Amino acid sequence: FGSRPQSVNLICIRASLCAAMPCHSSLLLLALTALPLRHGAADHLAADLDVFFQAVREANLASAASAWQATGSRVPRGVKVAPQWSADCLYSSTMMNMNFTDGVGVFVYDAPGQRYRYAAESRSSVFSPNGTQYVDQMSKNITDMPNLNMTVGRGAEGVCMPMTGDYFDLFSWTLDARYNGSKVLDGEPCDVWQHSKRVPSLIGKDELTHFEACIAADGVPREFTQVMDSVKVSVAMTYRLLNIRVGHPGEAALASSDACAANYPAQPCEDRGTKTISVYRIWAPPEPLELRNRNTGDVMGDLAFLCTQASGDAYRSKLVTHWSVKVSSVFGQYALCNYDGHHNKCRGEPSMLRRVGKRGAQMMGNKLAGGQCTENADVGSQYSFPSEARCPEGTSPSADGCAWAAPMAVRTVPVACVLEHGLLQACAREFGHAPFQHSIAIFEAAFNSKDPSKSGCPDALPNRSVAIVV
Repeated sequence: FGSRPQSVNLICIRASLCAAMPCHSSLLLLALTALPLRHGAADHLAADLDVFFQAVREANLASAASAWQATGSRVPRGVKVAPQWSADCLYSSTMMNMNFTDGVGVFVYDAPGQRYRYAAESRSSVFSPNGTQYVDQMSKNITDMPNLNMTVGRGAEGVCMPMTGDYFDLFSWTLDARYNGSKVLDGEPCDVWQHSKRVPSLIGKDELTHFEACIAADGVPREFTQVMDSVKVSVAMTYRLLNIRVGHPGEAALASSDACAANYPAQPCEDRGTKTISVYRIWAPPEPLELRNRNTGDVMGDLAFLCTQASGDAYRSKLVTHWSVKVSSVFGQYALCNYDGHHNKCRGEPSMLRRVGKRGAQMMGNKLAGGQCTENADVGSQYSFPSEARCPEGTSPSADGCAWAAPMAVRTVPVACVLEHGLLQACAREFGHAPFQHSIAIFEAAFNSKDPSKSGCPDALPNRSVAIVV
């Protein structure tokens, strides 16, 4: 999922990182005037900003080093975080180009027990002006079990999503961190430490992540930032920690969420027969034209992805295919399907992978069970198609049998063509007011005609309709 954050979001992220540093005005001005920002070249702005803030970081580090050397001391490297503590937290993030702000929650850390948790409810205005999302992320070093569980939503709305990947101590990086000055937060002094290293991402791949923490005398961070920018997922998270409680946080603070403890995988939907649905998927050769072990979305569900992540050059070379497929209405929990280095694979319990998975787009909408069994007309729906649920040739889906059949690639068009008809501009005007009716019209017109005067797009593949036989 995802490309680089939009330019404005990246400015905010990098500016917040700089605000967390002891940036002197003269150093900022010097670095800024030395950087040839290419006005009007939005696609290069992110690279420009990376160069700029790297110059700022180096200038700050040089300033801090000079200060320590003036006292005859060596610049310190490495610091140890207090082993056990909990705190209230204020949270903000940008994930897959969606901004989450004004988050309020808790942060719990237990190094001896090899576990930590952070949970918060935040605001997001992508689909509605007052949209919210609750996320609870728990990580434990447990043998033969998922080391990280992410729960989205509370109570009956909650969906448990176990993630793959090795356990990673969230503050182990501080032992190799470099000192970058000090500051005062809420009247309390703390030292700023920074480090970059490759760590497991939510989808199990190691990604380069930039860490920064301002650690007080008690060994507990008062502010903590993670920035990861990969081909698949772009994430920037900032935590402001308050009301620090040093010592063992207690077992209740680290108990599994209700969804993970009692409702994973989520129960299948009731049987409402079979139906043929239209779904869309963005892809690019040499990947085959395929639906097995892939994630897709209906019109609004795919737009939820395109509108937030297709601003970069990488998407202009991709294709988008309209599929028609027959499915059982007994939807299961949505499965994350990704390429594992050898082939595409959907992750989840065996019972879960015998169903077509469904969720509200980007886990938004605050629907029961994440939108698994609801219409999701406002935010759209996204679907997963595990190979285990595919019907043998000539067999129809049913509640007790296979779950999907007769996939038909109706039409494939270039993503660049869809974007050239003003899709992203329409999305920007409609953010906060889903469903995005004007954006939907542009997207559908691309498939309904080849005539550019009707906002149509040319075929990207020689055959207009291809039946996929498994």
